[in-house]
Amino acid sequence: MKKKKKGTVAWVMEFAGMNRKSYLGSVIMAILSVTAGFLPYLFIANMVRALINGNRDMHYYLVQCAYMALCWLINRIFHAISTTMSHRATFGVLAEIRRRLTKKLSRMPLGDVLDDASGSYKNIIVERVDSIETTLAHIIPEVISKLNPVDPTVRDITHRFQHIRL
Repeated sequence: MKKKKKGTVAWVMEFAGMNRKSYLGSVIMAILSVTAGFLPYLFIANMVRALINGNRDMHYYLVQCAYMALCWLINRIFHAISTTMSHRATFGVLAEIRRRLTKKLSRMPLGDVLDDASGSYKNIIVERVDSIETTLAHIIPEVISKLNPVDPTVRDITHRFQHIRL
């Protein structure tokens, strides 16, 4: 049987799997960040509802604004933690990829190495490996957090409550 060659994505994900816990933690922090970023809209809706009902209690509105500010702060903190975790994991992955590439380069026949310009190896080891950073450090945790099943459920429930006749 012929062994199937791994594609680039499968090869990179093999490395990312070594830091699975860090990426999972990063995704969880990103989900919490997105959730905290959504909550202020609920407080705004409560304030609008209170205004429509004639509530003139300034303390109520100040408390709602304080909750909104707290949610924004939590959003920023969780986003920073998520980004830090994903970057640490990603730089570990990139370091391992570079280690393996240089190890493979050291085992290649000298004639093959000399046939190519040294800049081509530098391009592969530095530039092409660096291009993976954006995907691993930003896109994976942020896209997954935006697609999580919790937020649409929360949005749906709150949307139903917002349309109850006053």
